[in-house]
Amino acid sequence: MPERLPFPDVAGPAAEATRPPAFDEIVVRARLQRRRRVVAASVATGAVLAVVALGATLGFGDRTATPPVVDHPTPAPSGSAAPTPSPDPAPDADTIVRTGHLVSYAPGAAGVLTVWQTCSEGEPSVCHAAWQLQTSHDTHRELAPGEAPSAHAAGNGFVLTAWNRRGSVIANDRVTALVDGTAGPVTSADALVPTRRGLVVVDPRTARSWPLTREAGVDRWDIGMIAEDGTTWASAVVGGDVWLGWNRGGSWRHHVMPADQSPSLPGYIAVAGTHVASVSGFDGATILPVADLAVTSDGGSTWRDLHQRDLPFRYVDAMAATTGGTLYVLTEDGHGGRGLFRSTDTSWTRFAEMPNPDHLEALVPSGDHVLAQGGSSDAPALFALDDAGHSTPVALSR
Repeated sequence: MPERLPFPDVAGPAAEATRPPAFDEIVVRARLQRRRRVVAASVATGAVLAVVALGATLGFGDRTATPPVVDHPTPAPSGSAAPTPSPDPAPDADTIVRTGHLVSYAPGAAGVLTVWQTCSEGEPSVCHAAWQLQTSHDTHRELAPGEAPSAHAAGNGFVLTAWNRRGSVIANDRVTALVDGTAGPVTSADALVPTRRGLVVVDPRTARSWPLTREAGVDRWDIGMIAEDGTTWASAVVGGDVWLGWNRGGSWRHHVMPADQSPSLPGYIAVAGTHVASVSGFDGATILPVADLAVTSDGGSTWRDLHQRDLPFRYVDAMAATTGGTLYVLTEDGHGGRGLFRSTDTSWTRFAEMPNPDHLEALVPSGDHVLAQGGSSDAPALFALDDAGHSTPVALSR
């Protein structure tokens, strides 16, 4: 594992930030320096995301739902009111994946799970989703029920949840509906997923789920993740403050996040070993959040609070870290302009040119890379960012 570099202890002003090479040069360098985790089947496309072989082809069978049969009404007699037209049949999973917009991406030990969505042109509020699991041996697709499904990698499987539905586990060659279970110890193989009632722990081995235990004074955890060592990190609003809590299998501890404005709201959490960064901020009815940042390099024993005056950016749209300890932050200037920052040991590096600058939407941690997700609805794109700031396009099949 590469040496863990700390998240920035001092954030220099943007004018002092170093400028990495132009994007074209970054791509060339990245292609020349591909690492051992490149998947053999994806070398020709420049993908750098690792997919671990399962050892056997997944045996889901053909479980994709068949579009419903629609009875077309008999034309109404002349002079009578026209009947309400029947809705278009729901598209099948293959159609949704081929033509839809990428809404969630989860790279894991068992492969890559993606979620795609299409909406009716006549009724934009009517949408349908499907998921695709791609492994080194097989690709499988199914319809995804519920509103805004989201994919999460956990251990050797995946968890698929929707805001208005329960969810399921995709693991061990089958799809299993989540069931309520009693609280148990949280491990690095579990998933932590948001619901309307707060964060829920999911054990992908048993499909059991239970609410994340809360610290005294916390009504609900809103944002969280589980570190490699099993430490649970979660953020909550307590009064007008944001607490960043952590639990290593015992009692909760917390750090009160800095706040340039109040009330403050949870933002994002990024973890690389004992290095943790968390964003909180004030919405202001614009973009969440107007950022304040807290970082620790010793697992929470000591903290460094970074206020707006310490940061070269204001609005944060996404944040993620590599296992090597490099923190990436996707920002917006308040006028639609995008920015991408990378932490160094003492300061921030701002990309002079960034991949897909007008459409970058999310940052997803993936081992020693951070995946920048963007592109257009018709042509979604992924870029792998490494500790050195090199960017390499990642193949996205559908």
